[in-house]
Amino acid sequence: MANVTIKGKFKGVYPVQAVTADFSKRLMCIDTGEAFNNLIVMDLHKTATNDRLNLMEGFKKDDEVEITANVISRKFVRNGQTSWFTTLVAWAVRTAQTADDFAEPEFTPSISKQAFFAREKPADTVAQPAETPKHPTSEEDLPF
Repeated sequence: MANVTIKGKFKGVYPVQAVTADFSKRLMCIDTGEAFNNLIVMDLHKTATNDRLNLMEGFKKDDEVEITANVISRKFVRNGQTSWFTTLVAWAVRTAQTADDFAEPEFTPSISKQAFFAREKPADTVAQPAETPKHPTSEEDLPF
């Protein structure tokens, strides 16, 4: 199942619709602020195992929210005509983070400049490579 995350302003919820004894749904509206098709309506579902009808409790109109929803498409055939319906079913809501929430923390070095530059400096001498051992030249010195 595909998931989408949508950020926008919460505009409101519609009344609960009881579809069956075990299934109810509620529509909610989000304004993404885009120039075209900026209003998106999603479902909130209540089933025998999950109740997400009150997922928007605590949010007020025009609160910035970030909603994660499943994308569900269904095929519907009537009188030989085929139609497709796509539904967004919200399952997680949180307060949207703004650009200020992602600001980089100020870097604080663990050592001062003076302490850094006061450290012992390496010697100016260049290390000489160690002497390489001489290889045996006679057959007596062979290990096998």
